[in-house]
Amino acid sequence: MVRIGIFDGDTPLAGELVRLLINHPDAEIVWVNSASLAGTKVADRHPGMIGETNLTFSDSSPIDDVDCVFVCSPATPIDFILDTDVKVIDACGAISHRSSFEPEKVIFGVPELCRKPMVRGGKVVSIPTPATMAVVTPLLPLAKNGLVNALVDASVDGVDDNSADMTLVKAAIASLQPGFGQAINVKAEGPSTRIVTASLAMASDIDTVRATEIFNDFFDDHNFVFVTKRMPTPEDVLNTNKFLINLQAENGILTMTAVFDSKLKGSAGTAVHAMNLLFGLHERVGLTLKAFV
Repeated sequence: MVRIGIFDGDTPLAGELVRLLINHPDAEIVWVNSASLAGTKVADRHPGMIGETNLTFSDSSPIDDVDCVFVCSPATPIDFILDTDVKVIDACGAISHRSSFEPEKVIFGVPELCRKPMVRGGKVVSIPTPATMAVVTPLLPLAKNGLVNALVDASVDGVDDNSADMTLVKAAIASLQPGFGQAINVKAEGPSTRIVTASLAMASDIDTVRATEIFNDFFDDHNFVFVTKRMPTPEDVLNTNKFLINLQAENGILTMTAVFDSKLKGSAGTAVHAMNLLFGLHERVGLTLKAFV
């Protein structure tokens, strides 16, 4: 049983984590930290949990009592955890910008790219923003095959402007395609919504059939990314940890359309996915969720 502590328990992100973890068969939430709400029931703060949990917020966060902590705000000071054996999951994408953390020890929180370091003794995982995830994930299969060799134009709807971290995107692509140096233009448009839709277009001489083979081969042993022949809709991914991709090649342009739930696959769901990997659990444990239709 993985003992869990959650910082910034009053945030919506923490609420999503609690909803997932109270139903996780291999996790136990030991404390949910919020100084301003200490003594208040978690269900009174976060919708949908009345009758599901009796957890209350705590103004303390005893690290010795837990195996793993989730961080839900970039303002939370957590340097003291570095000297412990506790694993850290930055669910809000902040740790990669903390000067006290050595960048080479922070695992980029995209399991489809960084599963091996997570399962091989990883300690600190930083989940990227939904916009970053929307751009990098569809490019991974192409990079693996050395095919990101033209300008990529990406449009991401449902995220904050300028929330795609292009340094992380380019480093991820280069890790699979050494020497990568193509430009990636990203237009991110808000306001932030539950469903994120991304469209990436790139000049390519591969057709839809070949592109589908490449993508299916790359994601075959992953549990949450799927290629779909029809255009995915919000109903396909809402309230799930799925990331769906449609591929269309026409007139020398390969277009990749991706859809996912920003609160689950885009943050809390991937954070729990990372926890599963860090502790040697099956990837889908606690994440087999009912789609909202």
